[in-house]
Amino acid sequence: QQIATATLQAVKSDQYVTAAARPKYSVLETNKLLRECKMRIPHWKIGLHQALTEETIR
Repeated sequence: QQIATATLQAVKSDQYVTAAARPKYSVLETNKLLRECKMRIPHWKIGLHQALTEETIR
């Protein structure tokens, strides 16, 4: 099965209008998830690799 490809064009944050105001920099705080659910979110590169290589239901 072939994967569709697309051309991406970079835009600056101030060129991308959103309904809500967004901070210039934010990260997901995961300490509560680890503390209460004993779950650790992998580094984004590892998570991306897993998402692209694991069998998934499509």
